[in-house]
Amino acid sequence: MKITDFMPRAGFLETQLTGNDLVGAEIGVDVGSHAESLLINCDIKKLYLIDPWYEDFYFGFCKGRILSKGYMNKTEFIRETSIQAVERFKNNSLDFIYFDQKQDYDTVSIDIAAWYPKLKTGGCVVWRGYKDYLGMKDAIDEFLKYGKNYKSVMDDWTREIVIWKE
Repeated sequence: MKITDFMPRAGFLETQLTGNDLVGAEIGVDVGSHAESLLINCDIKKLYLIDPWYEDFYFGFCKGRILSKGYMNKTEFIRETSIQAVERFKNNSLDFIYFDQKQDYDTVSIDIAAWYPKLKTGGCVVWRGYKDYLGMKDAIDEFLKYGKNYKSVMDDWTREIVIWKE
């Protein structure tokens, strides 16, 4: 059974994002609980919501949530996998990317390689559950070990890791 968080859920990212007219992507949106929090708490110009939404119920719930809060003009729904959607974005075009999807080593490794170039300098990429999933942690630690031009910060309460592109 799928466990879904229907209530708005604020994350560590909301405390880290500054600036105006931010453009970002959330990958693994489910019913939009975190997307709603981003839209409420940050100055978002455009938020791309990326999820294959294999079940229409979850897609409909998310879309209804965003519509009911008046954020349709700030969002774009992309009903594709992460790797399908990445081709839509130019390098250096996003202020942030938030991942809340598959946590296995292969998926996270592929996502890092594909999405990190899409960040602007000064932008950040975030993974939810960094310390909770060994495969995710290993892939991110490997990136941090061999990557260049970044700084990272970990929040123990939300279990999110934020990697800033310098």
